[in-house]
Amino acid sequence: MAVHGVGAGPRWTEPELRYLGPKLVRLVGQYNATASAAQRLKGVQLDIEPYVDPSFFDDEQSSLIAYLATIQDIVASYRQVRTRAVNRGLQLGVAIPFWFDGEGDAPGPAPFDGATKPAAFHLVDMFEDHSRAYVVVMAYRNFTAGEDGSIHHLQSELGYASSVGAECGIVVGQEYTEEEPPEVTFHGLSRGAFRTAAGEITAAYDHLAQFRGLSVNDVDAYMAADE
Repeated sequence: MAVHGVGAGPRWTEPELRYLGPKLVRLVGQYNATASAAQRLKGVQLDIEPYVDPSFFDDEQSSLIAYLATIQDIVASYRQVRTRAVNRGLQLGVAIPFWFDGEGDAPGPAPFDGATKPAAFHLVDMFEDHSRAYVVVMAYRNFTAGEDGSIHHLQSELGYASSVGAECGIVVGQEYTEEEPPEVTFHGLSRGAFRTAAGEITAAYDHLAQFRGLSVNDVDAYMAADE
């Protein structure tokens, strides 16, 4: 088992709060420099989610650009922190919704750092040369098949990461807590149903070097479910 430092909030992309993401990474690095080897944190994960504020959709491109600039600053701090021997193995993860791939009626490609592409692809570009970095794609569905199933919702992100030979990973996020609408969560379903879906996702993408398994929100809800 490993313990990561986790933080973020939907307003962290605002100019006056954008320092918080890099600061979290630096704080973890500073802590590791003074902690014993057994007590060091193994990573940092950020789940910023600026889109929970309805104003995100008033100007989707500007909102995405602000988000990407925030992550770019975080990655810069991560590069710096990893120069210390105690942090060489430190992981960095960010969680994004599957619709950051710009498909369907989701916010489309955004211009950033000299290129126009979906936000998810920009993130892969930022993480591309970091083998210890990963993107959690929150493909929250309790079924795998069809155009609205979890397997399809991962296709663009994993396909792009594979096409550019990215060293970073893609982790498949799944939900188990009580949420609405019901199809976004395994809440009320058995652990066996989840394991079946997990097996189908793995079978679909395990041939890709960038596929790094699944994450579940959260373990308490999972353990409380029927076998």
